[in-house]
Amino acid sequence: AAEMPAGATVHTVRFTDQAAKVIEAEQPFSDAGTRLCVLCMSGYELPHARRPEAKLSCRAELFCSRACHLREREMACSAGLRNELRKLERGMCVLCKLDCVDLVRRLAAIRAPERGAERVAALARRRDIALRVAPQFAGTSSKKSLERLVASPVEGYAWQADHIVPVFRGGGLCTVANMRTLCTPCHANVTKEQAKQRADERRTARPKGQRRIDDVLKREQQRRREAAVAKGAAPETIDLLSDDGDVVDGGDSDEGGCQDSEGDDEELVLKLIGSDQDDFKDDVRGAAAT
Repeated sequence: AAEMPAGATVHTVRFTDQAAKVIEAEQPFSDAGTRLCVLCMSGYELPHARRPEAKLSCRAELFCSRACHLREREMACSAGLRNELRKLERGMCVLCKLDCVDLVRRLAAIRAPERGAERVAALARRRDIALRVAPQFAGTSSKKSLERLVASPVEGYAWQADHIVPVFRGGGLCTVANMRTLCTPCHANVTKEQAKQRADERRTARPKGQRRIDDVLKREQQRRREAAVAKGAAPETIDLLSDDGDVVDGGDSDEGGCQDSEGDDEELVLKLIGSDQDDFKDDVRGAAAT
């Protein structure tokens, strides 16, 4: 949205939605009392509702034009963005060129009863077609996505609207110009790579001593995983780090136990490791001191 002009004030206004329910919203008014478009901040007149307390007939009257209304809807509504993207790219993945709409059409053509042996057979036929047309779904990480698509062949399970400029880089509130069509497996790969980039950036931004402590912790994590595998235990039960490299403290915190305090790193690490691993303690202390 545009910046509110100097002297403007925000008032609470009311309008009626499609269900005849009265909704409250905030709208800026100029110092002269003129309504300002909530998107572009241009002034406009409503003959039937000149004052802030006058009830608007619909939400569209918060905007100076239909163009602003549609643009705000496109920017704020993920469903609206997806619909616009569907019209432009027709469900074609821009990376692997999979025609997701055609895939869904093929799967939906196979009728699957709600239960029984006939449903099992129908789902098996759908699965074979999906893997033949879209081998991207064959990966281990895409298994759940494949089963959802096979059980319910709809476009929402076949392709995703992906932000070209990622949300974490400021691309969240955008128009369809910042969106692209990705099949579900490609979208999962892109999301995973972006998560890795974010973790690397957070790690690089930490002080050098903190980064070296993280390196020591990762080596210890790998050692414990290897030891657990050798004993037949599940490696995830002994993880000391989360996926992005933060220390995990057995569950004391409200959000899964992630800690990221520079001053208490050494004490937290030693508490996690226990008192019988002197060599590892020395490594941690040495990393913190450098």
